[in-house]
Amino acid sequence: MKILCTSDTHGNTEKLKEVVKSVEGIDILLHAGDHIGDVDAIDQSEFDVFKVKGNCDRGVKGKSKEVITMEDKKILLTHGHQYEIKYGLQKLSYQAAEVEADIVVFGHTHRSLSLNEEGILYFNPGSITYPRDDSASCGILEIKDGKVEGELKRL
Repeated sequence: MKILCTSDTHGNTEKLKEVVKSVEGIDILLHAGDHIGDVDAIDQSEFDVFKVKGNCDRGVKGKSKEVITMEDKKILLTHGHQYEIKYGLQKLSYQAAEVEADIVVFGHTHRSLSLNEEGILYFNPGSITYPRDDSASCGILEIKDGKVEGELKRL
């Protein structure tokens, strides 16, 4: 199972289309908020899409968090602003424990992160549009034989 993770696209549908085309064999696309409507501009016939609202998605219908089970792994998908992730992962870790998540995919900081802590993978794909670290990025998760691998892809 190959999962493309994006967040904080902020209206740049052309860049999102480019990123989707650059990753072969996508089974699922996750968008962790801030302009979730951007995914409507891409062809979704080849994969499933899950998306959650971010702080810049005011007035948009949708969920603020989603728990998705794939190949016996629970993924918590959220933007992160409601857990104050700019100040650390503590509040987000409480939510991850509550839903028994194996993986947490989030955004908001515009900084990519792949961190295993206490058996949970915290995965922030960064931003394809306005990165606040060294470069624009997305993330790829692969779930195979009960194991999860996360890769941050610089663009």
